[in-house]
Amino acid sequence: MFQAQVYRIAIQSLSAIIEEEHIAQESIAKWNELHGEQDGILFLQSTSDHSDLNVVIIDSFIDIAKVDRVMSSGRPSILFFSKHHDPKNTIQAELDAIKTYREMIQNTCTCVDYENTIDFAKVFMAAVERFVTGS
Repeated sequence: MFQAQVYRIAIQSLSAIIEEEHIAQESIAKWNELHGEQDGILFLQSTSDHSDLNVVIIDSFIDIAKVDRVMSSGRPSILFFSKHHDPKNTIQAELDAIKTYREMIQNTCTCVDYENTIDFAKVFMAAVERFVTGS
């Protein structure tokens, strides 16, 4: 048995990015297994109503009302923005809306870019660890 500080993380994908959601869940479980006892820190996936940290994953579509609802909770938030967009399945107006929204909120939360799912696995836990350590 060990004591740990538990951080509840709400993971939301507003673009139906199931693979990135799964990677985030796996990353949390792996981090807990490798570092939880040693560092005395655990991460627990939670709902946005009961979280210490909101994580929002955005691809080629953004529902600004949903993001605003998450952001209005007053809890720290990390927004992950995919830099890769399939030209066959992407509407330029949506990408423009994402860019505009990001510029508007970038001083109120942490915004992180990722290239692909492999890159997401790396940047996700790095960003979450920065939240915990404050660096």
